[in-house]
Amino acid sequence: MFVSQVKIIIIIIENCNLNDSFFFVFVFFFSVFQNLLGTLVYGIVLYPNFACLTTEYKLIGSVLGFLYSALRYISSII
Repeated sequence: MFVSQVKIIIIIIENCNLNDSFFFVFVFFFSVFQNLLGTLVYGIVLYPNFACLTTEYKLIGSVLGFLYSALRYISSII
């Protein structure tokens, strides 16, 4: 399995010119940064839920987490 993948990678590297390889590397790095940014956004948006889950007061945390989730759900429908 590994040998066949290495052969395919070598064929791709041999058959591409400088412009295509630069574009491929740029697109690859762009997708990496896009995924990192998406993960950061989800972490910020869902931080109140994480904070409600880790509170010492489980009932208050559960109610606040449910209210926040309900508001997010309603705002996504509208």
